[in-house]
Amino acid sequence: MINLEEAKICSGGGVELSELKETIARLEKYINPPLSSLNIDIDTYSRKLLMHSNIVSFRLSNKIVGMGAFYANDKVCREGYLSFIAVDIELQGKGIGHKILDQCEMIASQLGMNVMRLEVFGTNDSAIGFYKRCGYAEYLSRNDSIFMFKVI
Repeated sequence: MINLEEAKICSGGGVELSELKETIARLEKYINPPLSSLNIDIDTYSRKLLMHSNIVSFRLSNKIVGMGAFYANDKVCREGYLSFIAVDIELQGKGIGHKILDQCEMIASQLGMNVMRLEVFGTNDSAIGFYKRCGYAEYLSRNDSIFMFKVI
């Protein structure tokens, strides 16, 4: 039995490159489509996130079981961009993704962002539904992607 009361959400630092790479490699298969199927190099992507994004991790027994990463560097338009969010398959549906997304939005707001944007594949109905339940709205559909936003 998994006790989510023992879980903790961590934001900011505290994630080493090796742990980040392992986490993304493990969680990316739960993203539709997986990053590896898009020829995204996990090592390069992990380094980019570590250097330029804000990372929120959800830990259980000191293991990252869910993670979100977003950019909050658009100081002109004051828009954040959610780049990655995933939760271990056996823990999906327990509110962890929502907690991670809430934390990402809160930190982005504290960093001066007014809007969070994201891109999701148009065939990823479960992710689209998740984002809509979290208050995101579609603003553009192009090629295989749907672009969504939320005022935070």
